[in-house]
Amino acid sequence: MTLRSWRIQVARPPHRVMLLVGAILVLSVGAVTCSVPTGDGMGDNGNAIDPVFPANYRETFTEVRDCRFSSSHPGMIRVLVNDIGASAYLNDQNPLPVGSIIVKETFEGTTCENTNELSLWSAMRKEAAGFDPVDADWYWQDVLPDRTVLNDTKARCIACHQVDACLARDYMCTTP
Repeated sequence: MTLRSWRIQVARPPHRVMLLVGAILVLSVGAVTCSVPTGDGMGDNGNAIDPVFPANYRETFTEVRDCRFSSSHPGMIRVLVNDIGASAYLNDQNPLPVGSIIVKETFEGTTCENTNELSLWSAMRKEAAGFDPVDADWYWQDVLPDRTVLNDTKARCIACHQVDACLARDYMCTTP
């Protein structure tokens, strides 16, 4: 091999190498930006999962259940729903529209006014048909006050939400 032919090979790598390099770049970018829930608040790529509701949800969500004591959730709870699902929730529509987000605030105190007493958010987001056909396509999360997703699985909640009264309201156990 002459020096000239070697330079040509270095300057023009085979197409297979270019395709391989491109594929590696695409996969590495995808691994950084995509994260599939695994149930523990972490995605399958080790990145933290974001809460399904925005930080400013109180400014845009509708309160559909006022502050009340809850025997199933220790403490006081209040329920808010985004604009996609609020009317449907209040009118007992079943199923709720895809994109509905329900946020249940749990407080340690005797009211729901002191945000320092917020102990947990439990959130549900209605997904497209086929996401979880066994349980009406809901995605579930528990979120700590610092907005860290504690878990993103239905395991802690589903047994209560599968009772007939909740199933009649698309897994909603609280009434307005």
